[in-house]
Amino acid sequence: MGSLGEARGGNKAWIAIGPVTIQPSEFARLATILLAAAWLAHRGGRNLRVGDVMMAVGIIAVPVLLIALEPDLGVGLTYLPVLAGVLVLGGLPRWVWIMLILLTVLGLHATWQYVLKPYQKDRVLTVFEPERDPYGAGYQVRQSKIAVGSGGTGGQGLGRGSQSQLRFLPAQHTDFAFSVWAEATGFVGGTVLLLGYALLLFRIGKVALTTDSRHGLILAVLIGSWLVFQVVVNLGMVLGWLPTTGVTLPLFSYGGSSLISTCAALGVVQSVWRHRLVNQ
Repeated sequence: MGSLGEARGGNKAWIAIGPVTIQPSEFARLATILLAAAWLAHRGGRNLRVGDVMMAVGIIAVPVLLIALEPDLGVGLTYLPVLAGVLVLGGLPRWVWIMLILLTVLGLHATWQYVLKPYQKDRVLTVFEPERDPYGAGYQVRQSKIAVGSGGTGGQGLGRGSQSQLRFLPAQHTDFAFSVWAEATGFVGGTVLLLGYALLLFRIGKVALTTDSRHGLILAVLIGSWLVFQVVVNLGMVLGWLPTTGVTLPLFSYGGSSLISTCAALGVVQSVWRHRLVNQ
């Protein structure tokens, strides 16, 4: 019997329905945010206890473990800011934060030893040693840096960048879409795009600060945390500051599932804004 999932780049993260492919993990993230926000809002303003922390971790861990089986490290990482947001908004005591940090360190060590595959370890090591494997694990980041740098101040023009047009830059429509944009439009175009993200995140923050609903506040913070994390990680990856993890740039990288789930999340924020004055 054939497998339901469709493999791409070593990840079995898509379901093919005729000519349409769907990435369930993108929609599962929004569903997880809705579930975590509803649970935290129902608790009221009480600080989280040990049992509550285990519940919060469980809500996030279930989809993350399923994603790890694909395996899709990039999408799995985007669930981490959701968990952090829940713990911060839940008023987690300081001693629990210390325990979680220690557990995180141990978890990272275990992940490095028993979970990460050799090619994933090479991506991490390449961040610290850029010339370690310039034509292997470090190839994508190397070409990305060249593309960003060659854009200069005003860029080479749309459709004229050598790195993108001559196909030296891989994954240019997904993970490294910003590299293509920076090569074509330069520092000016890259700054304009980042200002667009800053404006979007500022508006989400304004929604969180002006709503009278605790549930609405939690939703806006969790969605904003996810988007900030994804933008920062993608840009860090493109510039060679972080390992290549497959995290896309929201609303910019190619991918229908990512686009639809992000737009749906922004629709939730818009709904919070519309119903912000619940006590009037």
